[in-house]
Amino acid sequence: MTEREHLEKVKQLSTMNELPIHDEAALLEFRLNKSDPLEIEEEYINVYIPVTFDADKAFGLDIGQDTNDDNIDLYAEWRVGEVDSLAMYVTYRNNSTVDGDFYFRVPLNERQQQRIHARLEEQCRAVYGKSIAELYGADIPMTLDEFWAVIDRANAEADTFDSASVRNNLYRQLIKLTPQKMLGFDCIWQEYRSLTKSPVLYGAAAIINGGVSDDRFDYFKNWLILQGHDTYLKAVDDPDTLADIPIPFEDAEWEDCGYVAGHAYDGQQFRTYLETSGAEKELNRKYPDILNRMPNSLDEWVMWTLFLAPSEENKENNFDIYMFSLEMEHYLEVSGLEYSYDKFYQENIPNKCAWARLRGKILAELPRQPQDFAKLDITTSFPKLWQKRQRWEQKIAPPNRYRGEER
Repeated sequence: MTEREHLEKVKQLSTMNELPIHDEAALLEFRLNKSDPLEIEEEYINVYIPVTFDADKAFGLDIGQDTNDDNIDLYAEWRVGEVDSLAMYVTYRNNSTVDGDFYFRVPLNERQQQRIHARLEEQCRAVYGKSIAELYGADIPMTLDEFWAVIDRANAEADTFDSASVRNNLYRQLIKLTPQKMLGFDCIWQEYRSLTKSPVLYGAAAIINGGVSDDRFDYFKNWLILQGHDTYLKAVDDPDTLADIPIPFEDAEWEDCGYVAGHAYDGQQFRTYLETSGAEKELNRKYPDILNRMPNSLDEWVMWTLFLAPSEENKENNFDIYMFSLEMEHYLEVSGLEYSYDKFYQENIPNKCAWARLRGKILAELPRQPQDFAKLDITTSFPKLWQKRQRWEQKIAPPNRYRGEER
């Protein structure tokens, strides 16, 4: 086109909202670039399509010629697994006039959607080595029902007032799972904690623990989740219902319980290392009395090695146990597996689409959480919880040794 014809074309484009495809075969020559990864927003995949094809032929344009410096950006988006939701958009970078850039929707019929999606699938495999579904279609590898069932089983055999007892029993349940299930448990745990952020619940945490901060609130949420599904949902809806369950006042901040999934993965890997490296055989030879005391004794020692440092008290009271603990620490250090979950998590972290679906499932069952601190009064917003706290304080207060006049 001449410069005049090009300006007429730009003027025509300025009046349009849609940019129809002129040559479908030319458009389907597009190629994805690994430096432009597919992005996820909510449950939609968004992809930038580099203009490596003949855009003039594909859309009937006149860009990048000697007579002008105009260009376009092309994007596609669709919902995972729903080809009929596929849409394409064009941003026309107008450098020829002062009218600014133009934005167009590319109208697509069903056949075009299918062919473009097939090309995207082909390019996804060629560039990323995986199908679209493999990259973005998989869910978090554990259901919400499975998550709560693990917690129920852990509580069934634990002293629910003792964070170490609950932590240890949760660990024992998690090491029975596959690494992917452990990851799923951890992801669901993170999401419940993230979505539990009501100022009213913050106030309840302050009553129960005698104060609260952002970190302490996170640790309180660990305790709350471990009370089970029904108690958790009731508390999110009305924190005063916590007065209906036994409460470990001043001790409902269970920080360690937030890391159990990672420890369980490390412990599972370390247990395998002890077996395959010959260390288990050597430990059985040197410490038969210690390892024959109870079933699964080595599994328990793996757990204690991850949670506890060798006790100096044992050095005095039971030297063999102390030496055994030191050897377990040594093997853990040599194996390099103490923080192996961090690498596993980074390599297997679910994509944004899976997180979005998980968040949607959790929000669907969560009660609406008020966000207004201004209307919060400790004594009137939580009458039952406040009274229970007062009774607990009176119970633990030291007895008065003097009568009134003597006092």
